[in-house]
Amino acid sequence: MALLPRPLRPSWIIRRWALYKGLRSESAVFRFVALFLIGRSQFLRTQSMRQGVYGGSRAWQAVAGVFFLNDVAKKATVKEAEKLSLETLKPGQSVVIRTITPTSKRRKRSA
Repeated sequence: MALLPRPLRPSWIIRRWALYKGLRSESAVFRFVALFLIGRSQFLRTQSMRQGVYGGSRAWQAVAGVFFLNDVAKKATVKEAEKLSLETLKPGQSVVIRTITPTSKRRKRSA
């Protein structure tokens, strides 16, 4: 376990600072730093929303469209959780949920 929680780590503080300065500033230096510190995809997603959807740039609108189609494809292909049971409880009834202990890796391999 880490000594500091993730939001208090220096690397995360620097990333948040770069995100704030890079995306809200007109400085190319801060945008470049934000691009490398916060990640390319998040930077491109934010810029495409700001300059394409809200700003009207056709090239950035195309980038935003690619991100939108990627999100739709992920939602269409990801399996949802399976409902095992759905029951209505009456007053005075209770539910007991038990878990089965997981098998070890060695036992899974031998089975």
